[in-house]
Amino acid sequence: MRSWEVEDLKRSGDDWILDISILPNRMSDASGHMGVAREISAILNVGGSKSKFILSDTAFKENKSKILSKYLTIRVLDKKSCPRYMARAVFNIKVAPSPKWLLDRLIKLGVAPINNIVDVTNYVLLETGQPLHAFDYDKLTKNSKGKVEILVRKASDKEKIATLDDQNRILSSSDLVIADKGGPLAIAGIKGGVRGGISEETKNIIIEAANFDPITVYKTSKKLNIETDAAKRFAAGLPKTQIPGALNRAVYLINKIAQGAPVSGAIDTGANKQSNIAIPFSLGRTNSMLGTRLSEKQARSILSAIGCTIKLISKDLFRVTPPSHRLDLVRDQDLIEEIGRLYGYENIKTEAPKILAYAPETNSARITRNKTKDFLVKAGFIELRTYSFVGEALAAAFGLRKEELIELDNPMSEDKKFLQPMITPRLLAEAMNNFKYSDELNIFEISNVFEYSDNKINEREHLTAIRAIKNNDDTLNNFRIVKGVLSDMLAALGLSDVIWRPADTVFKGNKNKYMFWSTSSSAVLEVDGKSIGVVGMLRPDISSGFSWPHNIVVAEINFSKLVQESNEEHEYRLPSRYPEAVRDIAVLVDGNTLVDEVGSEIARIGKSLIRDIELFDYYEGENLPEGKKSLAFRVIYQSQTRTLSGKEIDDMHKNIITALSARGWEVR
Repeated sequence: MRSWEVEDLKRSGDDWILDISILPNRMSDASGHMGVAREISAILNVGGSKSKFILSDTAFKENKSKILSKYLTIRVLDKKSCPRYMARAVFNIKVAPSPKWLLDRLIKLGVAPINNIVDVTNYVLLETGQPLHAFDYDKLTKNSKGKVEILVRKASDKEKIATLDDQNRILSSSDLVIADKGGPLAIAGIKGGVRGGISEETKNIIIEAANFDPITVYKTSKKLNIETDAAKRFAAGLPKTQIPGALNRAVYLINKIAQGAPVSGAIDTGANKQSNIAIPFSLGRTNSMLGTRLSEKQARSILSAIGCTIKLISKDLFRVTPPSHRLDLVRDQDLIEEIGRLYGYENIKTEAPKILAYAPETNSARITRNKTKDFLVKAGFIELRTYSFVGEALAAAFGLRKEELIELDNPMSEDKKFLQPMITPRLLAEAMNNFKYSDELNIFEISNVFEYSDNKINEREHLTAIRAIKNNDDTLNNFRIVKGVLSDMLAALGLSDVIWRPADTVFKGNKNKYMFWSTSSSAVLEVDGKSIGVVGMLRPDISSGFSWPHNIVVAEINFSKLVQESNEEHEYRLPSRYPEAVRDIAVLVDGNTLVDEVGSEIARIGKSLIRDIELFDYYEGENLPEGKKSLAFRVIYQSQTRTLSGKEIDDMHKNIITALSARGWEVR
């Protein structure tokens, strides 16, 4: 509740071992034992603001006869990638196995001992969270004056280094290395190289402690697939202020257990201070966000316990400066979170928020979308979700020109290079990958499409429904099924002024408008006189080009316009109190004539005297001429203002028959 999860707690001899899962944002201050101790102190409020965490046993006696600057120079050529680099030297060491106390502690912490020098650097890392690295000074390339120059620079493209894990690594110009005149010595913050490695013959060493750019270390670590304790810490970000203490601690231990003589002086390049930003902090805002009634004294006590300095600006406003090791504290929400967790979330009482209760604003688009999905699912369709991208080859196959597509700056792959202007190409391609597992496929998707117009990218929703059947050449029936499902869906959404027009009468022979639909079995959807979609057979050449079945019907509808039409206010009309009269009429038409086309013509002639038109019989086959079908309609005549006379109804019915015959349809 207060900090991190303790994954395991076990006893090992006289010690207790806690396996703690440190959160990523706290690696900067709590990836070592000192940081965990600071956290425990803050939770228990041991010592309050007077608590000090300083490494013990860091004092050592330097060999004044040897000055480090005579043996070593350091040049940081990329200061952004390496804000601070510090080094010390210890001469005349004896490389040997570590003493028992050090071996025991490393083994208990899961670190394999190597030798006393490397073990010390690993031990200090665990103590402080600061990675260190030791180089064999005598193996480094020296100039004519016998001096080593260490360079912190970017690698040359395809530069090579043999690392301590016996791997030959090929670097790029984005990788940071520690080098001398002879080439790379280490991959900065990640892995040391063989050439400067510590061996049993090593007598003189250089110890580095540095601060590296987290992004640079992270990218190189992932690219080279090297994951080390040092890389994890540098990739999370570390404070520059902990470098001297960790470096001096390592020199002290090496002096103690390897009998080395520390060379006088240290070389320290770059910024030696951590710039911590003062954060405006309001106690009132804190209590409001947490639901607490903390006093100023309580808030000060908690913030002081984690090392913050606090200055009162006005009655409720403070300026809080976090300690240098807390890189995660950058805004007031971070401070409020610290107060909440250290005060104890379990101590915060549950209270209902004091808010004005009101009905949420109706989201008509979401309501229509959910109604549409529910209807299509009940009709046997399955909803799919695909990427909103399309590749150049797929787009071209469906008649989409490259110059009309919106290209991504950084696409995931070549087949996801453009934003989709229509759903059909991507949805159909994905669906056909799974079509081999069934003989029939009914799918739909409601998703966004994109187009560039009026000097901006416009986004809207489309609905695409696809029905595909294997080994079935009855394409016309498939077309009718999809069109029928969509007609019922539109009726369920409360849309009445709906007309399906043959595509050839709307597109008037313009093949570009057909895009991927067949010219023979396609219809344009009109709602309230506006074209908002098309349903039709997929062109046979597209099906053949992808080795897909030929019996595929595709509907693509501008769903944004559909939502707009379905949400417009509808006028309520009382049922007529005058009697109705029913007349039936059968019409013989061409096979490609749409039912709506005939129904619309009947409605046009009857105008306000017709209350409803219903198709009650549909037939094609035996006893009918080839290419013909019979449609039987029930026409309901009714007026809102008067009782219609028999003669008036008969005259109107004759006018309808005359109009239908004039269209070339046979009334039977």
